[in-house]
Amino acid sequence: MTRANTSEHFAARGSRRLIEVVRRLALVGATIAAVGLMYWTGFEPYLMVAPATPAQIAEARGQRDATPRTATSLLSIRPARHQGGIVQVSGPAWAAVFAGVRQSFAQNLPISGWEHRIQRRELKQAQTDNARRSRMTNQDRAEEVDRVKRLKAQYGIDVTFRGSFSYLYFLVREAPFADVVDSFHPSENSLVQQAEMPGITLAISALPAHQLHGFSDVITLPERFAYPYRPVALWVALAGLVLYLGLPWGRIPENVVAYQRWRVFMADLAAGLLLCAAFVVAPFAIIGGTREALTTFLPFTLVFWIIAVFGVVGLYWATWTAVYRVRVLPEGLHVDSLAGAMAFDYTAITHIQPVRLRPPKWLIVLAWLGALCGQSSARTAGQIGRALLLETSASNGLRLDLQDGRRFFLWYSDQLGTTAVQHFAALGQALRQHGIPWAGDVIEMRAVFPPTV
Repeated sequence: MTRANTSEHFAARGSRRLIEVVRRLALVGATIAAVGLMYWTGFEPYLMVAPATPAQIAEARGQRDATPRTATSLLSIRPARHQGGIVQVSGPAWAAVFAGVRQSFAQNLPISGWEHRIQRRELKQAQTDNARRSRMTNQDRAEEVDRVKRLKAQYGIDVTFRGSFSYLYFLVREAPFADVVDSFHPSENSLVQQAEMPGITLAISALPAHQLHGFSDVITLPERFAYPYRPVALWVALAGLVLYLGLPWGRIPENVVAYQRWRVFMADLAAGLLLCAAFVVAPFAIIGGTREALTTFLPFTLVFWIIAVFGVVGLYWATWTAVYRVRVLPEGLHVDSLAGAMAFDYTAITHIQPVRLRPPKWLIVLAWLGALCGQSSARTAGQIGRALLLETSASNGLRLDLQDGRRFFLWYSDQLGTTAVQHFAALGQALRQHGIPWAGDVIEMRAVFPPTV
């Protein structure tokens, strides 16, 4: 069989196989990495900072003999100077912290660059409250004052608006807090005063790193303090999507039989994302932390990963459909699949046998066992429906018997019997033009994946 530039042709096909494998690994790998980073916990000792109230200042000044306890569980750094139960600090770094805290609470909104120091919902609420209060008239303000007095007199409840957030969060290791953290009372309010401006006092509570117990934990820390890599996660997912779509797909000529492009997309979505990636990352979201899911709760995670193996199998099939090509040439066929490439003349084909591929019986039995073990009626009904579809599904194809004893399979339909490839008519016409005998009966095969040889 003569071919022009045969070696270059097969080399190009080998490159396309590699491209299709990399394309799906990028999509699935980036999705898993993105969700893993989204839930990657970064718990560290932290501080809750707010302006001190007059009552807190008075109480601190009354404790003349109080000796601050060392926060050995946080950091071991030199202590600061004390005066009357209040930690005295100085320097431009502390001046910036005091100014930022005072301005943030005064405007009920963190200063620029400090938005991550409160929870996201608090930030949105602060923006909403500021917009609402900026539209208030003098009459609205008078009515608010009257309502506060009335509720306090009738029910003893003070509903005075004091802001949308109560604390700003800092890590213990952040400057300038790291220098004086040993002077703070662990898990209690410690008062800090700037030597240059003694009229301003901050209440700081030093707390150890949060311990995630999983499942029902409620994390009150801002997202950046609990999950520091979330800003990066979106870019990782986007990079995977760009690589998936950006790698060359190649035009399908009229003489090439290939699976329809939308079917390839659907296979990637179902197998790659829903069956494989979703079950790999599900424990991260359920437990609430990637590191905890890979350590403390690893047995729980492994249950999901065992199920994800079926997704890996499906991902292999999705890659197979993307690579599969049959080039119909005047002298013969060039066939390319994930298993490799081959070419043969029409004269080498001695017989064509229609075949039907059905799922293995053991797989059908497993599907029915899963349906019968369903806990709820709705879930059982869905599993029974999927088991019925699996039992009745069948893919159609052709088996080409060659002179040298080899057999080659060409598959052209999905499991519902619908033609799933493009330009299949060109293949059938070429085979009939060369007078190759066709068998009248259809033989049945059972396998998870359609064989090619």
